[in-house]
Amino acid sequence: MKRQIRDFGSILLVFSAISVFLCSGLTQAAEMGKNMMDGQKMMMDSSKMMMDGHKMMMDDMMKKGMMKPGDMMPGDKMMMDGQKMMMDGQKMMSGDKMMDGKKMMMDGSTMMMDGHKMMMDDMMKKGMMKPGDMMPGDKMMMDGQKMMMDGQKMMK
Repeated sequence: MKRQIRDFGSILLVFSAISVFLCSGLTQAAEMGKNMMDGQKMMMDSSKMMMDGHKMMMDDMMKKGMMKPGDMMPGDKMMMDGQKMMMDGQKMMSGDKMMDGKKMMMDGSTMMMDGHKMMMDDMMKKGMMKPGDMMPGDKMMMDGQKMMMDGQKMMK
């Protein structure tokens, strides 16, 4: 009888330990999922912020006669392609293509940030801006870029 009680106690102890590990694993997985969703939302919000700042900047340059409607720099196209890639990645974030969607969102966000840098460099070379100048929309684009990087960290 003592042996049966001891065996039952051992089984109960092992079962309890397994339960604790399972619960902590599930909690950790749920937390990672929440971080990924929060990061995804933050990245999409930041891409919109960057594109709104981009539009504001382009409108201002057209008003000042620095650009004509329809003019586009390589950085502009790169930003738009990056945003499209992020949107396509977001659509893939459910189901079995989640990892592909995550990679696509990360690549698209990097493309947007590279496009912003390329655009600013082009504007400096063409004399549209001087180092240290801030155009309307530029701060919005930089804030969106910082938010984008924070979202990327959350999704990793």
